[in-house]
Amino acid sequence: MIGCSADRGEEETVDQSKAFAFSGVTVIDGRGGEALTNYTVVVRNGLIDAVQPAGTVKLEGVKEINSQGKYLIPGLWDLHAHTFAESAIYDLYLEAGVTTIRDMGCSAECTQQLQQRREISKLDPATGPRMTISGPMIDGDSPYVYAFHHQVSLSTIPDAIDLLTELKVDFVKVRDFLSAEEFYAIVDAADAAGLKIAGHIPTAVPAQDAVRAGMHTVEHEGSLFGGLFLATSAD
Repeated sequence: MIGCSADRGEEETVDQSKAFAFSGVTVIDGRGGEALTNYTVVVRNGLIDAVQPAGTVKLEGVKEINSQGKYLIPGLWDLHAHTFAESAIYDLYLEAGVTTIRDMGCSAECTQQLQQRREISKLDPATGPRMTISGPMIDGDSPYVYAFHHQVSLSTIPDAIDLLTELKVDFVKVRDFLSAEEFYAIVDAADAAGLKIAGHIPTAVPAQDAVRAGMHTVEHEGSLFGGLFLATSAD
């Protein structure tokens, strides 16, 4: 949940451990419904407790924030971020209304820093957005070598998944140059570790087969179309 206004003006600090209410605000619910004009939104213990027309909610013991002329919308997500644990970016995210990010890959050291940052944000949401983290990306015999890529062969896939498990990532990101055999081995190893697969569809794997095997999300249309072309040429 974020608030915004054409006139940024002076921001009001709110103790989120106590009950507070946005009074007279226009609510955009993010589900395609009409804007709710002149509403009161009550927040208790960090959760929305009431969304009702202004004047219909008792606000005893609740800090009231005059929000006339302002808007309240659900917090935004950045579904594909590479923050590399740069601390300055987290304030920028919150200022832009982004309350959750999906970090799609960095080195093992960077992943540990992201985990530390995530714990700080859990304790104080004002310090940065929530995060889901992939850690080092897994690729095969790639011509591109980066610190945040983990190049594997069939024999080293278990070690790669073990590393990601130790780093406490939320999912495994795969890339383009895995062989079909390597991709399916990663899917099986990740599934055994309780991790989902996301990332680029390897060029050796038809898109439909990747999804059927358990590809949870596909990043970038280029990898998707590559897989579709491969599937079409095989038909």
